[in-house]
Amino acid sequence: MIKPPLDAPLSLLHGYWLETRCRCKLSYTPLATLAERAGASTRLGEALPRLKCQTCGERPSEIALVDDPAAGASGVPFGKPQMRIPLT
Repeated sequence: MIKPPLDAPLSLLHGYWLETRCRCKLSYTPLATLAERAGASTRLGEALPRLKCQTCGERPSEIALVDDPAAGASGVPFGKPQMRIPLT
């Protein structure tokens, strides 16, 4: 299993996405967007405790770092497998 890059600044992870799941939905957030909001020098591990669902207001029950939110989705042609690193 790959070690989560929790000490990496968000600016170095700009090509990746956070997959978050709460009681109401599964969503994907580009880390470039998170870097704009939290600051590019903010470390990934520092940003995770601040996350909340914009719909229900709960903290995510699951968080993962992914390289492509569409990989493996229904209706998407087979391509490269999704890189997924659980963070919680």
